[in-house]
Parts: sequence; structure tokens; C-alpha cells
Amino acid sequence: MIEPRDIALPRPPQPPEPYTFPVLATLAPVVASLALWFFTRSPFALMFAVLGPLVALGSLVDARVQGRRRLRRELRRFEADVAATSQRILVEHDRLRDGLRRSLRAASSLLPAALHDAERWRLATGDVPVVLGFGERASGIRVTGESPGLTAGPQHARVERGRLRRRRDRARDPNDEGKLALASLREEAARLQGAPVSVDARLGIGICGSRVPALAVARAVAVQLADSLPPSHFELRGGFEAWHRALPHFVASDDHDGLRLDFLGSSERPGDAPIRVPVVVADSIEQLPRECRVGVEVSGGELRMLRHPQLGVSNADGVPLVPRSLRADFVSAVDAARFAATLMAAAVEEGLSVGGGAVPDSVELAALWEAATATATSTPGTGRGSLAATFLMGATGGVTIDLVADGPHAVVGGTTGSGKSELLIGWILSMARHRSPEEVTFLLVDFKGGSSFVDVDALPHSVGLLTDLDHAAAERALQSLRAEVRHREHVLARTGARSIDELAPGVGLPRLVVVVDEFAAMVADFPELQPVFADIAARGRSLGVHLILCTQRPGGVVRDAIMANCALRLSLRVNNSQDSVAVIGTDAAASLPRHPVGRCLVSVAGGDPVLTQVALASQDLVRSLSEQWVGAARPRRPWLPPLPARILWADVAMRQGATTSTGLAIPFGLADLPEEQRQPIAEWRPAEHGNLLVLGGRGSGKSAALAALAAGARESGLRVVRIGSDVEAAWDQLSALRDGAADHRGEGDRVLVIDDLDGLVARFPDSHAAAFLELVAMALRDGSATGTHCAVAAQRLTSAIQSLAPLFDSRLLLRLPSRQEHVMAGGDGADHDGSAPAGRGRWRGAQVQLALAPSAQATRPSRTRAPCELGEVGGVAAVITTRRSAIARLARAAGRALCSPQEAAALWAQGKHPLALGDPAEWQAAWSAFPSARVKGTVLFDRCTVSEFRLVSGQALLPPPLSARPGGAWALDSDGTTGRVQLREPPLVDKVND
Repeated sequence: MIEPRDIALPRPPQPPEPYTFPVLATLAPVVASLALWFFTRSPFALMFAVLGPLVALGSLVDARVQGRRRLRRELRRFEADVAATSQRILVEHDRLRDGLRRSLRAASSLLPAALHDAERWRLATGDVPVVLGFGERASGIRVTGESPGLTAGPQHARVERGRLRRRRDRARDPNDEGKLALASLREEAARLQGAPVSVDARLGIGICGSRVPALAVARAVAVQLADSLPPSHFELRGGFEAWHRALPHFVASDDHDGLRLDFLGSSERPGDAPIRVPVVVADSIEQLPRECRVGVEVSGGELRMLRHPQLGVSNADGVPLVPRSLRADFVSAVDAARFAATLMAAAVEEGLSVGGGAVPDSVELAALWEAATATATSTPGTGRGSLAATFLMGATGGVTIDLVADGPHAVVGGTTGSGKSELLIGWILSMARHRSPEEVTFLLVDFKGGSSFVDVDALPHSVGLLTDLDHAAAERALQSLRAEVRHREHVLARTGARSIDELAPGVGLPRLVVVVDEFAAMVADFPELQPVFADIAARGRSLGVHLILCTQRPGGVVRDAIMANCALRLSLRVNNSQDSVAVIGTDAAASLPRHPVGRCLVSVAGGDPVLTQVALASQDLVRSLSEQWVGAARPRRPWLPPLPARILWADVAMRQGATTSTGLAIPFGLADLPEEQRQPIAEWRPAEHGNLLVLGGRGSGKSAALAALAAGARESGLRVVRIGSDVEAAWDQLSALRDGAADHRGEGDRVLVIDDLDGLVARFPDSHAAAFLELVAMALRDGSATGTHCAVAAQRLTSAIQSLAPLFDSRLLLRLPSRQEHVMAGGDGADHDGSAPAGRGRWRGAQVQLALAPSAQATRPSRTRAPCELGEVGGVAAVITTRRSAIARLARAAGRALCSPQEAAALWAQGKHPLALGDPAEWQAAWSAFPSARVKGTVLFDRCTVSEFRLVSGQALLPPPLSARPGGAWALDSDGTTGRVQLREPPLVDKVND
């Protein structure tokens, strides 16, 4: 390195000496003039008194003029000195730049490379400087001759070369002018522009930004490292371009994911960690690894320093130790390839070329089996007591792993593309090679899309393949694992065995190996499975359930309760040392190469890891093994299939007859309990479950649910009362139930069924809706006391139904249009399935499928209106109607004479029988005629509102509702009872006129 020279600053401009006013010289002529006047008494003597001030004023003016002349000469001298000093600074900067470019060999200065270069490969120890680009750096020049109080900083304007910037304010102190100029010189001397800026590559260099310029900068860095680091002391691992493999340092490629290379060297002192110089290219600074302590972003031809230990630190002169912006140094791929070829030729000529060690790149599983069979002295362990498998190649031959003896569970770590799927397939095939489905079965769980285990799922040993593509099937199967554990416990208890090893050969309980590819994704979707797998890990050895859990990031994903029971640890290449330590106890797996795929470290019971290569299974091998067991029976699955979309009532009735239950139980379908491996009959127990509300959208099966409940009630010997959909019939039925409730006590239980309650309430007129809801509420509230059990269906919880909700103790939720409606109906949002088939629902926490009950024999609807003829004498005496012309035609057609309400009383008194006809307003006006009409006969209210009925009749009771069916009217008898009647429809012309 060239040492900077000292530079002396020019002497600042000196201001002129201050001029003092001549007081004595001014007063002396005045005193003399006064004395002369005193003696002469001549006024001319006083004129001499003026001479003193005039002379003093002239001296003052002359002093000012001379001072300004001297200041201008001083400023010109200082300006010339500043220009000369600035020139000396520029010359010194050029000398320092040249020295830095010779000592710091930037990539652009190394190209094209010479075969013989005395400065090449000189760095074996110490710092590893690498030029990232060109920019501003501290010059190191020491400036002398500064005046006291002089400060330099970016706030001072720099002096342009060859001239001093003059200030327009002439009243400014010249010393201030000098201070500013000297500060600018000091600032200029301290900052070296356009100099090569280097960093210590041992800090790790990360480059981000647009891919093309970022790769060009990475080539410049790699060229410098390859030029300065000798191949005899450093080796290159990784590399993401072809020319990297042509360097004499190259040993192995792709140690890590992404665009990365590492120069590795031996430690400088015994006991120290080996030297690692990483170079990484990424899209953003966040993607750079932590070991890259230097991070730059490429944008166009500029580099922006984003990460450095000394970023933001300045020296004593205020110059940053690390600039934030640099002009990048680029190297093209063609130049880099030529450079690598030159270095390789130079290394060969000097005898420094090194090469990487060789390991088997690939092993065929079939060949491994043949070799293991040829060299084996005994047959690998088979039967229920062993799961020995050979699917790994070690340094001395095949490596056999026994999941029973070495396990009972295993954890496999490995990043994407490391060979996890190949390892699991080889392991499964090796375990199934000499064992029938009666000895070992496999539950395959693939949460990476479902493609990993497609081939091995064809083996008869497979009890199922679960993927994240079929969330529902995966959920029910994984929930059944608890039931499988209980099933195995019952088998062991029944046979008196303490573990599966003690079972007799005839007992059908094969070992179950649960193979999970991407355990982290599975527990992310089903976090409730963590305790299930922890329980299996703790008790699986004796029950014959084994886990092979594979994940990319073992650390923090596989809990300690599971890891503690996984004595068998396998790790392929992982991203960081923490994941490697979590699996095998060392960071060796983090240094496994990316190629060849399948490098695996195996640790058994905490022993030292053994390096192996995963054997690859061909399609022919999988096919031949499947054909080997083609005649074997499929083993028992640890979970039941999902509920069918269609269940016949006969099947439910048959199963109901084969079961014994206490108390009243009404079957209506099948329930699904995967966690218990059962699908029992879904039953409604009114004494326990209370009133039942069935909620479901259009086409969800509400009516089918009520039909199934009605069929189940009839099978149980109960009477079923189905409320009709007609407004009048529903009102009459519920009113009859209310009025006859006391008489029904002790006559046995009955089931009241109301379908589409929300629609039925909506069809009631506003005057009757509240009263009808009160009838329903009375049936719900008082039904248990009279043996009446209510089952009601509705599409949604409308405001009207909401008031009845507290009276329902149980709910059957069928498919609803949205998750929000499902939650508002009282369900769990996680249970909502908008694509569920008709009849699928949730009942008391379980999924159910309704049975298709046979259609009940249609009952003839009861008559809700009595026929009425206007021609009967002694029958109808008066009609209050809003369609006068239509009723008049009917009356005339029946031979009745008509009269107004005002005329009616007199005609009736004469023994005549006219029909009094008028609208509500006329009858109110003739208020005295209505009592006579009631005495005379029946009074009809046709198309009148409830308020009109009450106003004219004076009745406070609510008349029964009338449906929209034409011809209905209220009939008020002389005894005060109100009923419905059916009038004949008038001719069409009357309808039109009305």
C-alpha cells in the first residue's frame, strides 16, 4: 500500500491592522487656536481650530483605503495558495488511486488473465480483500498548518480548482473567508473519489437485485477470489455457472440451494474453524443468508451497500468507512470462462490443480438387494418381530435398518430436492419385500400434492393414501388413529399379550407403519394431531404402530415428546446447521452436497452419523413387487369409508332391530364417528334431546329428515301428527292440539312434525302470524307434559323462528348456503360444507346421513271450510263484503232478494227474508241493523280485514285465518261462534268487475 503524504494548508488571509482615531492630534490645533484668540481677540484665530478635525478625518480615510488595498493583495495571495494546494491534493489523489488499483486487483484489471502472474495466489492467510466497485473512500492524507478554530465538514462549500470563491458581502471578516476555504481544502483532501472500494470477503458477500447485473457482479467477486486464493489451500464448493467448474479450486457443485459458491480453506491456527468465503446471489436482501454480512444491491451500473458491519461509521474527518453507493465492476460470462481456463492452465503448469473426492452418485435398489443377498450370511429378519430393510448404500456395502430394533420410530429430515421421496419409497419396498400384508401394513400420508406414494399405494400392504388434495378423507383417516390404538389395545388385552411380539401367528394384527411425507404441513392443517402422534410415539412399540415422519424443517416442528421416542434419525441435505443438529446431533447434514441427490446421514440411538446413498427404485421393481403379492388379501383398514350419499331406510331399520336401547329412541340415519371407527345409527331420544329443530337450505333434505323421523316414530309405535302446509289446516291442527292437550294425557306419546315453519309463518297474514307462533310455542313448551314431542324444520333462523329457538333443545344442521348462516344456526364454522349431498348434516357433534324413508300414505286433507249457500232461508241473513256486485249476483242466482243494511230491520220485521248486503262502512253507519241480523241468522264477512270484523261485529276474539284460496269467508253464528265457510265463486264477469 502507498502511504499518503502530508499536505500543508496555505496561510489564511490576514486582515489589516485596525486604525485608531488621533484624538490628541485633533485636539491640539483646537487648544492652540483658542489660546491665540484669547490673546488677539481676532475671530480669524478660531479658524485654526477647524484644521485639527480635518487632518484627523483625512488620516482616517487614508488608513481605510490602504487597508483595503492590503486586504485585496492578501486575498489574491491566499487564492493562489489555495489553488496550488488544491492541485497538490489532486496529484496526491491520483497517486493514491494508482497505488490502490495496483494493490487491490479489481476484476476488470485481471482481465484478460496472463498465464504467468507473480501476484496470483498470494493470499493463504489473513484478510481476503475483494473490490466490489469504485467510489468514495478516506484518502488518509494528513493536512497540516490549519488555523485555530478551523473545522471541516460537509456543510462547507468546496473550493473549485484554480480559484477561490469570493463572497459578495465585503463586510465579512477575511478570517472567516479563509476558514471556509481551508475547511473545503481539508474536506477535499480527506475524500478520495473514484477509488477501488474493497471488503473482507471472509465476512460473506451477498448480491441482490436484477438477475443479469447481479450475476455480473458475482462473477467479478469470484474472479478476484479465484485469483487471490491458492488452489493448494482453498477449494471451491458449489457454483452456479459452468465456468466455476473449470476453476482449479473446484471440488463439488451445488452445496446449497440457490445461486451460491463457497471457497473453503483450512484454519489459520489449530483449533480454529476452517475459513469459509461464501458468495450468494438472491433476488432481495431478505433472501440472503445471515452468514453474508456484506450485502449489496445492483441497480443499473450502481451498487448500493445495504449490509456491512461498519456501515454508517465515519472516521475522524467525517468520511464514511464504507460508502453507500459504488460504481459496479462487471464481468461477462465469456470473460469469466476465459479467465477460468487460464487459471486452470496456470495451476496445471505449477502443479497446484486439485480435484474433489468421489462418492457413488447413484445406486439401484434392485442391484443393492442382489448384492446384499449374495453377501448375506443369513436372511434378514422377517415375521412380526422385525422390519429389517436394506435401501441405503454405505462405504462398505448395503446398510440394513430395522424399524423395530432400531426405532421404533424414525425422523427423516431433508430439504426440497434432497431425495426424501426416493428414500421413503425404497424403505417401504424393502420392508414389504419379504413380508406379507398379514405381517406389515402401511398408511401413506402425502401432504406434498399426493404424487410421492402413487406407485407404492398399489401394494396390497397399503391401507390407504391420504393427501392434502382430499382434506375431508385425510381428516377422517387421521382422526381414526386414536381408534386404531384402542383396537390394538383391546386385541392385546383379549389375548393376554403384553406386546405385539407375544401374539400368536394366527392373530390378525399386522404392524402398521405410518409414513408421513411433510409432517409440518400435516400438523399445520390438523394441529390436533400433535398429541395423537405423541401418544403413538410413546405406546407404538408394544402396539405395533410405527412412525416415519419426514419434514423439511425438523427443528421446532417435531415436538420433543415425539423426538424422544424416535431413536432412528436420517438426514438428507438440510438448509442450516440447526435442522441438522435437531435430527442427527451434528451440523454435518448442512454440508451435504446438492448433487448427487440422495446423500443421507444415518444415526441410530444417538450414535455417530454414517454417510450413505439412497438407492433408487425403478418402475419395474415396484411393479414386480406388487405382482409378488398379487394374491394377498387386502388388510383391514384402520378407518371406515365415509358415509354414503344415499342410505335406504330398510338398512337403518334392520340395524335398529339388531341393537338394544333403553328408552324411546327414534332412528333417522347413520352417524359417522371416525375417531371411534364406528358408524352407529343416528337416533333422536326425545326424553334426552328434547324438541328438535332441523335447519337446512333449499334441497338439503329437511323434508327427508322429517320423513325419516316420522318413519322412525311409527316403527317405535308412536302416533305421528304432521302439520299441513296450508295456513287454515295448520291453525286448526295446532288449535285442536291445544284444546285437547288435557284429554291426551295418559294416551301415549306422539310426535308433532312441522315442515318449513319459516315459510308457513310467512304465509300467515300479519294479523295471525304472532298468534300462530304462540300456538307453536305452546306445543313446544307444554308438549313434554302431554307426551307430545316436536320435530320442526326450517330453512333459516328468521326473526320469527328466532323467538322459538330457546324452546328447541337439539338441532340437526343440514347444508346451509353459507358458513355465516351455519354459524348463526349454532354450528361450528369448520364443519360447514357447501358441497355436501342432500341429507348430510351435523347431529350432536357428529356427521350424519339421513335415511330415505318410504313415502307415507297420503292422508286426505281435512276440510277447513263449511260449504255455504246464500239461497237457504234461515241461513245467511247478512253479508259484509268489499265485493258487493259479486255477492249480489250469487244471491240473485240463489233466488234471494237483496236490501241495504238500513232497510233490513223493517223487512225482517214484516216476515220477509231478504239478504242484507253492504260494505263495512255501510254496516257501521247502520249500527242498529247488525244485532237484528245476528238474531235473524248467520252473518258472513267476505274479504274483510280482522279490524273490520271486530269493528262491525264487536267481537274481541281473533277469527280463524283464511288462506289465499278463493271463496273463503268468516261466518258469525247467532251463538257468537266464528268459523270459516266456502262460497261459490262468482262468474268470471263478476271477477273482472270486482
